[in-house]
Formats: sequence, structure tokens, C-alpha cells
Amino acid sequence: MGIGQILAWSSTYYLPAVLANPISQTTDWSITHVVIGLSLGLLVAGACSPKIGSMIDQYGGRSILATSSILMAFGLSLIGAAQHLALYYLAWTIIGFAMAAGLYDAAFATLGRLFSIERLKPPAFSR
Repeated sequence: MGIGQILAWSSTYYLPAVLANPISQTTDWSITHVVIGLSLGLLVAGACSPKIGSMIDQYGGRSILATSSILMAFGLSLIGAAQHLALYYLAWTIIGFAMAAGLYDAAFATLGRLFSIERLKPPAFSR
């Protein structure tokens, strides 16, 4: 899970730190417009996080974390193909949902569910 988190954070949250200037130069979009994509993604992630958390409580986190990886890959592919700012923002919207389902919050909720205190207690012995 640690390697997955490193890849997820580096390909989403930290992506503009490395690629904002090249994206801006290649597309002729202002650097502000490029970085707004990350802000949009974070806004979507924040809005979706409560629902993702309740889904993890209800169904477990394994499938949610796996789905987030697929959505991140799809969103990153859209960023790579985006010729228009609207498609670029759509990609960040998808990545934002994937961030809610795949970054620390979802990973720690999944781990907490898997290794809860109740599961770690020794079995009670009857007399």
C-alpha cells in the first residue's frame, strides 16, 4: 500500500509542481489556468470524501482503492490528450474523485477497518 500511495500522490497532488510549466507552454494556457485544475481536483476530492468514507465502512476499501487507480489512470490519460481547457478540467474532476477514493484518507480508513481494535482483541474465554 505504501508504494501505491507514493505513486498516487506523485501522479496527482504533486503533478503540477513538475508539469505545470510544460503544460502551459505546450498548450498556451496560462499557468493559473493549469494550476486551477489541481484546485478543482482538490475541491471534488473534498466534496466526495464523506461518501467515499461511508462506502469504505459499508463495503470495505479494497475495491474502492483499486477503482481509484483506474480512475487516476483514466484522468491522467485525459490530461495527456487534452487540447481544450474544458477537457483538462474534466480530467481533473475525474482525478479529484480518484484522489478521494485513493489517497491517505481512503487508505487509512481501509487499514483502520482491516486492523480495527475489535479485531485485534484476544478472544474472550468463557468459564
